[in-house]
Amino acid sequence: LDLEADVLNLSPAEVGLSHDGTSPMVLRRRGGKPVELIFTYNVTYALSEVPYSSRWDNYLMLEEGSQVHWLSLCGSLALSLLLASLVAAIMLATVRRDLQKYNAIDADDDLVEVGWKYTHADVLRPPPGPLSLSCALGAAVQLICSGAVTLALALLGVISPTARGRLLTAALLLLCLSAVPAGYVAARLYRQID
Repeated sequence: LDLEADVLNLSPAEVGLSHDGTSPMVLRRRGGKPVELIFTYNVTYALSEVPYSSRWDNYLMLEEGSQVHWLSLCGSLALSLLLASLVAAIMLATVRRDLQKYNAIDADDDLVEVGWKYTHADVLRPPPGPLSLSCALGAAVQLICSGAVTLALALLGVISPTARGRLLTAALLLLCLSAVPAGYVAARLYRQID
């Protein structure tokens, strides 16, 4: 069925309001009574020639001349990689400078820790809640795995919006199946910590 909506536009004067068309219309009460506004519309349903199974074809098929903007996608990917490498280079320079300062101290001098070396004792200390940390990491792995596989299947065209509920069913099934790697990661982390 096709839906055609005809909105009935009434001028402010037809409903008893005065408006100059340039400023916003302010509705004021008349003698303590609220102003009544009438909004109506008409809907006409028409039988469509398009079969029910191919109703999504207009949205799924690319029109002539419209293509995926591969240049924009590659440019965004290149910019992301450039920014990530810039952050990595800054971190590497900072760590290298701290290591040079740390190694430049003579053995006779007092050992003064600088930069990231302050945290060397905290790195290997077990966290206060190992079970909570393992559960949180397992849940994160489960969500990331199920989301990534669902998106990959949707991008490959295995899951299509034409079949009702297929995407949600696949996401729920993959959420259940991704409990296996999530449990493995959580158990391994808990065993390492404890």
